[in-house]
Amino acid sequence: MVYRRHEERRGRRFAYPRLDPVRTALVVIDMVPFFVDANPSTRGIVPNIQRLADHLRLVGETVA
Repeated sequence: MVYRRHEERRGRRFAYPRLDPVRTALVVIDMVPFFVDANPSTRGIVPNIQRLADHLRLVGETVA
C-alpha cells in the first residue's frame, strides 16, 4: 500500500533509485527498545536495519 502511494505520487517506487556512497549515510532514528516494543510494525524492520548497519560498517561507510 505504501509503495503504491509512492508510485502514484512520484511515478516510481523509490525517491532515489541509486545511492551515491560518497554522499550517503544510514541514519537510524527512534529505534530504541521502548519505541520498538510499543509499536509492533517497527519490530519487523529491526533485523533489516541491523543487516544494513553491519554491512555498511564492514565496508567503512557511515552509520549514525
